[in-house]
Amino acid sequence: MFLGFLKKIKESNFSKFFLSGVFSFLVDTIVLSVIIVLIFKGENVLLFGSISIAKLISSSIGLFTNFVLNRNWVFKAKSNGTIRRQSIKFITFSAVNVIFASIIYNIYLEIIIFLTTQFRLNIEMNFIFIFTNLITEGTKMIFSFFGYKYFVFRK
Repeated sequence: MFLGFLKKIKESNFSKFFLSGVFSFLVDTIVLSVIIVLIFKGENVLLFGSISIAKLISSSIGLFTNFVLNRNWVFKAKSNGTIRRQSIKFITFSAVNVIFASIIYNIYLEIIIFLTTQFRLNIEMNFIFIFTNLITEGTKMIFSFFGYKYFVFRK
């Protein structure tokens, strides 16, 4: 049964999906880091939802990268006029995904800050932001694979 599951994953292009996700994650993380460092200078990021806005911007850029890679490399969607429909589906699905990511990012961030405070861990905030982004994207990846495969790029 487990070997059958692994075979299904291989046939489903999950490894390509994973690599495109890693690349998109790197784009997202770099943009998020640049916003935090250059615009907020690492200070007052938690005030007035600023971190949510930064995450919204970085996620949007990462998702555009992800669309291009998934459409052309992972799912090899045909270019027979379906790009408009796929774009609309992708944008719709991605809007839900970005909102989902922003919400769970803040939940994970609060949990991690609480834990570091409770255990008196001295961890730099930039590391916490990046680590939170990593676990947020990992959570979102599972949801995204099935959404892209069966909703957006369905053949």
